[in-house]
Amino acid sequence: MEATERSKKRVKGNEGIVLTSDSEPPQPARQEESTPVGLIWDFRDHSCGYDTTFTILNNLWPEDPNKWSAEFTYLGPIMGELAAALRSVVNGGKSLEQARNTVRRSMHTAEPEYFPYGPNTTSIDRIAEVLFPCKYYATGKQSCSECGYVDPCDYGLLESQMSVGLSSQQDCSNGVGLQSWMNTYLRKGRGACPVCRASGRHCRLDMNSTLRDVPPIILLNLDHESFIFNEKLSFVCEGVMVSLKLRGIIYAGQSHFTCRFIERGGKMWFHDGITTGRRCLPEINITANDSTEGADHFFFYFENFLKNYPLLTPFLTVRLVSMLQTTG
Repeated sequence: MEATERSKKRVKGNEGIVLTSDSEPPQPARQEESTPVGLIWDFRDHSCGYDTTFTILNNLWPEDPNKWSAEFTYLGPIMGELAAALRSVVNGGKSLEQARNTVRRSMHTAEPEYFPYGPNTTSIDRIAEVLFPCKYYATGKQSCSECGYVDPCDYGLLESQMSVGLSSQQDCSNGVGLQSWMNTYLRKGRGACPVCRASGRHCRLDMNSTLRDVPPIILLNLDHESFIFNEKLSFVCEGVMVSLKLRGIIYAGQSHFTCRFIERGGKMWFHDGITTGRRCLPEINITANDSTEGADHFFFYFENFLKNYPLLTPFLTVRLVSMLQTTG
């Protein structure tokens, strides 16, 4: 049942009594103007998957509303709807929870089996897929350095959403950094050279990548515990240097999602819609020695481990969705 068809519901949290229906928006907690804010969890229609994603995007938005409105709209209709909802929040027409419910309703209407109402778990992977549909920001051409063969096909690279995995033969004993994985991803071919193979030799193809556009948002899905946390990724496509800054992390486990938002200056904030409500709790500065001036693109990634981040909520078996932002 849609939220507007139900009676208003009240939740008592750290901010006192707040309303969480569409008909009467919850009142924001009093905070300093520069303090990030999060969304309050809907206890009846479990919303943590949406809360975490929208908390990060909402706190990114004020840095450049015009830019992010255009970038969100470019990504697809759902993100365009989110951009309009966030504009309404800024103008006082909606609460953050109403903005969430508006976008969630559209997602539910399109795919009710993936985006159910009630106390049901929603796939954070599917939320990410719908909000950030696949777009390629680079293309690749394969060639063989041994015989000169050039694959006639073009390959899409640097997607808006990428799964980051490791082969069973790869040595993971000392961990694998995301930077190392990205370097390999942009250079390693997808197979063996057919010409060399026909003559009895085994030569792998190399990938030559060409940047088509600078990505505003990259999502990385980390599915191996050996990955080493990076707060910055850099790579070169056809002589163009692209740097990605970590701007957000979503943690999943125990059928619940929490998140962290990283400000442009590197200060990290934690949010859990159940326990912190509208508040985001300040933590550490992860880029104290690295200027983030000019940062206007970001990335997310997913992980399955605790060892690289000692500040994680202890009871969670973690899966991270991190947002990285490209720097100028």
